[in-house]
Amino acid sequence: MNKALQSLYKEVILSRAKVPRYECKAPDLVPTVEAYNPLCGDKFYLYVSIEDGVFKELKFSGFGCSISKASTDVMCDALSHKTIQEGLLIIDTFLELIDDKSSVSPEQLTDSKELLAFAAARDFPERKTCANLGWEALRLHLQSL
Repeated sequence: MNKALQSLYKEVILSRAKVPRYECKAPDLVPTVEAYNPLCGDKFYLYVSIEDGVFKELKFSGFGCSISKASTDVMCDALSHKTIQEGLLIIDTFLELIDDKSSVSPEQLTDSKELLAFAAARDFPERKTCANLGWEALRLHLQSL
């Protein structure tokens, strides 16, 4: 992994895990999606509001490692105010971005610093399930609509 991506990894993941922008602890909200990894115990509830085919609001609650928490927070940010179709494309891009078997370089997939920070998962495949936890769960939910 190049030094620029290493720097982004530290900057984005540490800051987003420490102070997530989309974390919510509102007990009156009903979760839309549950993202759970039984191997490590990470578990997030996603609160997704869609109006007229557009993500109006995305939030999450739960617990997990720094990577899964930061990744879920970045996902909420990346999908806010996007159409479902745009959201699915962003999700697919992110999942390829972290895929160690992808033949496309991360920088060819996106210029988003927030997303590129997770390209480090390519060098640490055991962290891939942390990075993709919320993304995979939301993709499955959207495909079922």
